[in-house]
Amino acid sequence: MSISTTIAIAAVSLVALTFIWRSHVSPRLKRWKEYTKQIATCGYLAPAPTDKGLRSLQRFSRFMTFLQVGKIDVVGRENLDAVPGPFMYSSNHPFGVDVAVIPLVINRKARYMAHETVFTFAWGLGAHIVGPWGAFVAHDSIRDNGVRARAAATRVLTTGQNLVLLPEGLTNMEPTMLPFKDGAVRIIKQAAKELGHDVWIIPAFMRYGKYPKGWIQKFPRPIQYMLTMLLFPLFRRGVKVVIGKPIPASAFAADDAEATLELRAAIEALDPKTVK
Repeated sequence: MSISTTIAIAAVSLVALTFIWRSHVSPRLKRWKEYTKQIATCGYLAPAPTDKGLRSLQRFSRFMTFLQVGKIDVVGRENLDAVPGPFMYSSNHPFGVDVAVIPLVINRKARYMAHETVFTFAWGLGAHIVGPWGAFVAHDSIRDNGVRARAAATRVLTTGQNLVLLPEGLTNMEPTMLPFKDGAVRIIKQAAKELGHDVWIIPAFMRYGKYPKGWIQKFPRPIQYMLTMLLFPLFRRGVKVVIGKPIPASAFAADDAEATLELRAAIEALDPKTVK
């Protein structure tokens, strides 16, 4: 092959690659970045999850729970089925795999509050996965004392959607609960106020057969999740989920701190280790 022919082929290839990049690849990358930035912004709610999104989430959840949990034993499902309207599902948060257990327990479309890093993971891959599942940002790098997150969560309830909110915020990889944040009771009260009628919190408690506990807390949180996945045979001992009776917003104390303690007590009372 002559030099001139080689140069011609190279030139044509370069033109073709440039055309493909500009007409196909670059626009897709731009849309990818724009979607990631938008959905990773606290206060933004992506379109409501669809039946397809729920099926995708539950396929993921079944895989993760098969790998890391094993049997899921649910007590009190009738309390979940009896709720007369949109609800907030609030439970303890003892293990990283809680987020896979809950979609299988509630078995319906819902919105999930999650940290910004879930959405920015792998250059935005996380946003494209969890966005259609109903997730939205609980807090991001711009601190506003939770104003945008609470407003978004309130909109979830006032538009007739279900909300999953874990008041501890983060897991500590053991059954002992961390202090509760007051966002849950503030959101439920505001939603009831805007709707002009009660909205319900469904309390629940999850107790696993085995926990990593203290030693794993010495590592950064992403490493903790990785270790529990890699060492899954050590912790795959099942989980028991006890769902309590729905609590209307009007049943909580007017003071948010007192109401938060009431919610914590309602969740603690469901611990299967203490329930007769």
